[in-house]
Amino acid sequence: MNTAMSATVAVLRIDTPRPALVRVHESTDDDGATVDVSLASPSGTRVGSASGEASASHRPFLVATATLRAIPSDLADEFQVVAATTTASGSDSIAIVIVEAGTSRLVGSALIEDDNQQIGFARAALDAVNRRLETPR
Repeated sequence: MNTAMSATVAVLRIDTPRPALVRVHESTDDDGATVDVSLASPSGTRVGSASGEASASHRPFLVATATLRAIPSDLADEFQVVAATTTASGSDSIAIVIVEAGTSRLVGSALIEDDNQQIGFARAALDAVNRRLETPR
């Protein structure tokens, strides 16, 4: 059975050197799942992809991995997703992503809004590497 889901985010500004999340597209079939994440920056739009297990528990990991792969190539190789999970705080669900960067571990989080886990995990991955993407002006 083939399924596909997409979520698009309104890009409010891209006047920063950090990439902005534009779109998450997820498709599944009998062989697994593929996730494509689009990020926009002043230098253009980049797409990162990740494929693997189609299980609901593994797809957040794929979203986070695809998000980091969409970061400009000179930085993307520095990051590796260690974990992607959810937790609850009151009535809110929160996406948490842990990323390794060399010998450091970075943690990012984002609220999961409107039952859209894909966007939450993409935002959490970007949050984890946020400061590493800053460049002096």
